[in-house]
Amino acid sequence: MSQLKVDSIVPRGGIPSGSNGGVIQVKTGFCGAFTSTNSSYVDTGLSVSITPSSSSSKFIIVVSGIGSVNASDAGQFLFIVVRDSTTVANQNSTNDGAAFAVVEGQRERYPVTCTLIDAPATTSAVTYKLQAKMPHSQTGYLGRWGINDDYNVNSYMTVYEVSG
Repeated sequence: MSQLKVDSIVPRGGIPSGSNGGVIQVKTGFCGAFTSTNSSYVDTGLSVSITPSSSSSKFIIVVSGIGSVNASDAGQFLFIVVRDSTTVANQNSTNDGAAFAVVEGQRERYPVTCTLIDAPATTSAVTYKLQAKMPHSQTGYLGRWGINDDYNVNSYMTVYEVSG
C-alpha cells in the first residue's frame, strides 16, 4: 500500500501570503550576436517580458553571455539590465555609469553574467532588457569575439517571479 506524506501543499499561485521565496513563474529569452559602437546604452535584443501575479512579487534576473571588443584592452564594452527604462538596482558604478559587466580585449571573450533581484511593486507587465554601450570609440560585441564572427553564440536571460 502506498502512502503520501507531506508537511504542506503549496497553492498553484505560489507560497501563501506572508511567506517568501516560492517560484510563481519563469520566463526566458535569448538573442544572437549583437554589435555596437554606440556611446550611450542601447538595447541588445536580449529581453524578457513578464506580468507579475502580485505587486509584492520580486524578480530574480539571470543573464548569461560572452562579450569582446574589436581592439586591444583600450576599449571597454559596458552592460546593464533595465526594467522598461529604469536601471535595476545593485549594479556597480563605473566611470561611465552603472554596469554589471565590462569586457575588453579583441582576442578574449569575457563573461557577461549577473544575477539581480528587483521588486517592481506592480501587477502591470514589465520588460527586463540587457543594454550595452561602448564609450571609447571602438566596436563591442555580445555573443562573439572581436576578431571575426566565426564563433557566434546565443546570450540568455531568465526571469523568476518569486513570492515576496
